[in-house]
Amino acid sequence: MSTIEDIDTTEQWLEGTDFSIPSDNNQFADLLCLHDPLYQLLTTFWNLNEYAVAGVALFVSTFVLLGLGTLFQMTNDMNYLIRSIVQAWLVFPVLALLCIRIPREIAILFNTLRPKVLAPLTDIPEDEQMGLRSYEQLVSLLITQTNRIWWSLGAGAILVLYWLYELFIIGFSQSGEGPMTFRLAQLCVYSILIYSALLAVQRFFVAIYYINILFRTFQLKISPLDPDGSAGLG
Repeated sequence: MSTIEDIDTTEQWLEGTDFSIPSDNNQFADLLCLHDPLYQLLTTFWNLNEYAVAGVALFVSTFVLLGLGTLFQMTNDMNYLIRSIVQAWLVFPVLALLCIRIPREIAILFNTLRPKVLAPLTDIPEDEQMGLRSYEQLVSLLITQTNRIWWSLGAGAILVLYWLYELFIIGFSQSGEGPMTFRLAQLCVYSILIYSALLAVQRFFVAIYYINILFRTFQLKISPLDPDGSAGLG
C-alpha cells in the first residue's frame, strides 16, 4: 500500500498504484497542505484548530493595526480607525478561519462521497475519463495537484512583488501611512493573510475541478428519498 510520499507522478497512479485515502479528515487535510509551511506550523506544530487560528489573527491584527496604530497616533484619523477595526475584528479573523477550514471541508466532502462512488462510467470518451479506474486514483490526483510546491512558491513570489511595490512604488516615508516601523508591522500582517488567502483560493478551485471530474467519470449511489435531505450524499 503506497502513501502519498511514495508517489511522485500522475502516471504512477494511472498505472494502478494503490493509494490509501486517510479516513481521518485532519490527516486528509494535512496531506493537501504538506508543502504549505504556514499551515503546517499552525496546525501540526502548534496544533491549532481554525477557531484558534482566527483568534490569533484577531489578536495580532488588533495589536498591530490598533495597538501600534494608537502608539504612532494613526488612530487619530477616523478613516484609518474605522478601516482598521473592520480589518482586525472581521476581515482578518474570517479569512484566517477559512484558510484553515477549506482543506478540512475538502477532506470531509471526499471522505463522505467515498462510500457513494460505485464504478467508473463506461460510456464517456477515454480522454475525458483520464484513465481513472478507482476513486482512490481520483483522490490521489486531487492531493497531488493541491499540494504541489509550486503553489506555495507562486504565492511567495506574489508576496515579493507586493513588498517591492510597497518599498519602491508607494514608499514607506513618502505616501505610506505612518513611520517605517509601523509600515513594516502592517506589511507583515498583510503578507501572511495574502499568502494564506491565495492558497485557500487555489485549493478551493482545484477541489471544484476534481469534483466536476468525479461526477463526470464515476457512477454515484443516489437515494432521492434519503432522510439526510441530500439524496444520500450528505
